[in-house]
Amino acid sequence: MPKYLIIGSHGTLGSEFLSLLPKQETLAVDRDELDITDSIQLQNFFASQQPQIVINCAAYTNVDGAETDFTAAKLLNANVLNELSKQCDQVSATLIHFSTGMIFAGTDQNGSNEDSAPAPVNKYGESKLAGEQVIQQACRDYYIIRTEWLYGKPLTETAKKSFVELMIDLGKSGKVKGVIDEVGKPTWARDLAKAALKLIDSGQPKGIYHLVNEGQASRKDWAQEIFAIKGMAVELESVSGSDFPRPAKRPQFELLNNTKLPKMRAWQDALREYLTGFPPSREWHKA
Repeated sequence: MPKYLIIGSHGTLGSEFLSLLPKQETLAVDRDELDITDSIQLQNFFASQQPQIVINCAAYTNVDGAETDFTAAKLLNANVLNELSKQCDQVSATLIHFSTGMIFAGTDQNGSNEDSAPAPVNKYGESKLAGEQVIQQACRDYYIIRTEWLYGKPLTETAKKSFVELMIDLGKSGKVKGVIDEVGKPTWARDLAKAALKLIDSGQPKGIYHLVNEGQASRKDWAQEIFAIKGMAVELESVSGSDFPRPAKRPQFELLNNTKLPKMRAWQDALREYLTGFPPSREWHKA
């Protein structure tokens, strides 16, 4: 029987867990191997495998798509979690689930704590909040981990590009528009996975936790750091988010405050290691 079950193992976060966990103790599945929307398939799977720790990285992540297809967003981000929670309880497994800073209004420039009042401004945030509530009601042993502005490399080439890869592609033109009135904490999926595994092993009580790379940046700040690390000469124009009409409203300050756990490293340090393969030296960080 596997100790760890990774659901959504081909995605940005799931693939990082796959690289970090011991292969002999880990079972990794994606939608081709396990359809978590099929309750009978889910019941049979858990009865046969009986994992001890279930890491759910499956999610509907199309923020704009959720505005027009809320049924699909809520199915994957909330509804399926009822049966998943029950199956975890059935085999006495701990459920690890990931949520988002978009469950908050994002109007407070000081950020949101774990116990701040949710008030999503879009359907995606609404679906993720509903998922948190399902788990809290249906699961005995869980960790809900909120994060934001996640980036990394998924296993599948057809997956949606992260902001980092998108900026590198756009930067080849020599000119990019950078949004200055959307502020968040860019978080590397590998750092998040490592911190989540430490939380699992820590014996902390069940509940909600915030895990993000520390510091904050506007979209323009983030793009500027990407170009600097890559040595790309790019002209960055300051623009407002309203200059890019999108179906879903974005929080202005999607800032999660980690008040319960050891802080993760600065987002700039994580980004440099992601882009170069080398952690930054102290000299570089001071500069």
